[in-house]
Amino acid sequence: KKDGGASDMGQSADSVAMMSLDNNNDATAIDDGSNEMRSVHATSPIPPQTVCVSIPKSCLITVEMGQQTPIGKSILHSDVELDAPKHIFLMIYLLWDRKVN
Repeated sequence: KKDGGASDMGQSADSVAMMSLDNNNDATAIDDGSNEMRSVHATSPIPPQTVCVSIPKSCLITVEMGQQTPIGKSILHSDVELDAPKHIFLMIYLLWDRKVN
């Protein structure tokens, strides 16, 4: 995609993937239903609505963060077609952050 894969699912940069447990204690993604082969396993039953892990939004690295770097902006404004745009923009952010910090 020439848009770098941003907002494929109509989510904003502030969105957070949410997980819930069904009656069989199987984790299911309730934010987008994309079934991207992600799952959660437990060695014992977990009650519904239990928060197992909480990650502050300030600790997340998003595709949009990579797109906002100078390199990311250049790629977005070019005609470059990327095979894995989400991964590339995440890598760009990590490399850029490492360089400036």
